Amino acid sequence: MLIYFMRIITPLHLLFASIFLLILTLNILLNFQKFYDFKKDKIIQIKSEVLNIYPKNNYDVIKLKTSNFVYFTSTTKNHKFEKLDIIMATIYTQKISFYDYMKGFYTNNIFLENITYEKSFKQNMYGAIKLQHNNYLIKELFSALFLAVPISSDLRDITNTYGISHLLALSGFHLGLISFVSFWLVYFIYKPFHQKFVPYRNKKFDTLLISGLLILAYLIFTDIVPSLLRAFVMYCMGIYLLRNDIKIFSFLNLFIVVLLILAFFPKYLLSISLWFSIAGVFYILLYVKYYSKLNIYISFILFNFWIFFALN
Repeated sequence: MLIYFMRIITPLHLLFASIFLLILTLNILLNFQKFYDFKKDKIIQIKSEVLNIYPKNNYDVIKLKTSNFVYFTSTTKNHKFEKLDIIMATIYTQKISFYDYMKGFYTNNIFLENITYEKSFKQNMYGAIKLQHNNYLIKELFSALFLAVPISSDLRDITNTYGISHLLALSGFHLGLISFVSFWLVYFIYKPFHQKFVPYRNKKFDTLLISGLLILAYLIFTDIVPSLLRAFVMYCMGIYLLRNDIKIFSFLNLFIVVLLILAFFPKYLLSISLWFSIAGVFYILLYVKYYSKLNIYISFILFNFWIFFALN
């Protein structure tokens, strides 16, 4: 076995592995430094954004996000928090480990209070979506589809019942739609400019790059959702592979994408949504590997059944 690996491993593989390990180590150390600063005081006051609210019988559990970590805490029914609200929280840090810090943790609080703030573009969009619908489930549905706002347990139960919960998670399907629309919009806008000023350039390649920048802006706008990040990294790698005439559908390419994401975002190692997204791509590649020669019409039907049952 050792001899086999020595044969297939090249100096380029070793260089890539070394770079990956270096970036991963630096990012883990950076996160640990942030964790160390977080643990300096037993009680800290920190500005947080409300991601989700989980109603209980006598209290609510709220999911909060800061610039460095995600956490949960409890609040009384008297507090009228809403998703994407910015609040000031005073929380305990004593029993939180580095693993908890990276994964997301529950902690008690001393008090929580709303603060006055200038609403961001995302918060204004969320408010606009809420005003357009009366049914709260429809509000949550469109907020999840366009803004990646987490859904409530009620809507999650419905989507799980029908086996469509994966469709609400922003990932490759949504990125494909966004890239398709943005590509043709950019293409027709860029076409006259290209013909007049830069006719020597590859028009389609330039359009893909500009579309990629638009998708990157949307990725940042949605606070870098792990599954959408996976799709974006694969989009960038796909452009590179096409440009260099290298095979795209490959398990190795998927593995490289996973390594790149974990190197720059080590906390996503503990993200369930990322691993489900990767599993979805894995099953697509598995289908392509063994059934790509089937009749196109039969394959279209079988592929949809395959993905549906595989993801469920």
